[in-house]
Amino acid sequence: NKKLQLIYVKDSIMIIEDRQLKIFEIIYLYIIIMLLLITLGTLFQKNFGIYGIFLIQITLILFPVFLIVRFFKLNSNILFKFEIPSLTTIYNNISMWMTTLIIIGLVSHIQLKLFPNQMKDLELINNFFKATKLWQQLLLFSLTPAICEEFLFRGLIFGSLKQKMKPEYAIIFSGILFGIFHIYPGKILTTALLGMLFAYSAHKTKSLLMPMILHFFNNAYIFILIPYTNQLQQNKNALTPIILIMFVLSFNGIYQFLKNSKYPSDWK
Repeated sequence: NKKLQLIYVKDSIMIIEDRQLKIFEIIYLYIIIMLLLITLGTLFQKNFGIYGIFLIQITLILFPVFLIVRFFKLNSNILFKFEIPSLTTIYNNISMWMTTLIIIGLVSHIQLKLFPNQMKDLELINNFFKATKLWQQLLLFSLTPAICEEFLFRGLIFGSLKQKMKPEYAIIFSGILFGIFHIYPGKILTTALLGMLFAYSAHKTKSLLMPMILHFFNNAYIFILIPYTNQLQQNKNALTPIILIMFVLSFNGIYQFLKNSKYPSDWK
């Protein structure tokens, strides 16, 4: 069903169709942004270091989104909806994120068993992040991607795809594009799973705010908790309540996934 927009001109009413991106246009624009990241993004990082990542997010991800919306005359009110989630919604979504995180952990473990050489690449990435300060990790690698990438993937791409196909297909397709977008082969599958979760959250809450929160939470979690993993393993008093919290969240996450498997439109 094509959405219609009403425009009131004095005493008359004009009815115009909302312009929607076709699937081939989505893929074409996605490829262009990918090429820009590979070419200009490399130059940004060489010249500006870690701050080049901030420039990449703003100029090569966020700015093209608004340029595309304006050029194709898309309805931003449909693509970029924002609604403040309730505490229950936040809890349920974080629970689903925890469940997804456990699945990602299992997938990563299997991948490393099958392709042990990936461990060297992961160590290089970890060493790169260790050389940065916490505020840089939270601002440059957590908050900025949570905003910019959600506008692109859950706003423009997923928002356009679900107007052309069933929500479940749009979730899977946009998630795969999100995984490929992060280029590193060892992370494509796990990042795609995260992308599907974020799209699932955007569809259920009808808002970009909740997936932005999850995206930030996911990236920040890596920087805040992982460096203290070894310490937590040695401190059983601190480890026990954390495991209990993870268990409660993951159990609720499984329940939420099962409960909403049929995509009820009124889920919050």
